[in-house]
Amino acid sequence: MRSHALPSYLPICLLLASTAAVSAAPNENTTFVLHAVQTNFGPCEIQDPCGPGPGPTVEITQPGQPYAIYFLVRNFDAISSLQADLQWPADWTYGFAISCPPNPLDCFHVGPHTILCTFNCITGGATTLMAVIQMVAGSGCFEIVDSIWPYGTHVLDCQMIPEPVPKANRGRVCVGPGGINACASAVPVLPKTWGLIKSQYR
Repeated sequence: MRSHALPSYLPICLLLASTAAVSAAPNENTTFVLHAVQTNFGPCEIQDPCGPGPGPTVEITQPGQPYAIYFLVRNFDAISSLQADLQWPADWTYGFAISCPPNPLDCFHVGPHTILCTFNCITGGATTLMAVIQMVAGSGCFEIVDSIWPYGTHVLDCQMIPEPVPKANRGRVCVGPGGINACASAVPVLPKTWGLIKSQYR
């Protein structure tokens, strides 16, 4: 009886094809960071909360006080737009929001529950401030949720291709415990190109 053994190279080809199928999209590791500062007015200037140090403040210890909630984007490859919806309990009080565009030709809109911004292409993934939302904290959590608008909570790359920002990569600020530090992406980094894959076999 003739043997139907598979060629010896086939398992490697299958492995490479499998790896390519699940490889990361360019902006898959994008994170939306929230950082709370107790103040009556938060300007569009702040030290990077994801730099050396304790990280962003995601636990509010004094409810009933005014806080600036800084909304920042990080860990992207190249982006030209972003969209997210915000949610908070009824006992929080919304004051106002200001936009903090990363370059002077940007168009930016902030509503009470939606952040929607378009700007010149930025690259490199460094923490970039987008907006400041002034709130009086109540109870529970101020968080980023799925947007009701097209493509949901996402970023657009510089060719206007959307990439969703998963829940695990969205920051959350809470009165008491429960906040999320989104400085680091919770999505595993996978090979992005055939060149990277083939380099593992040299």
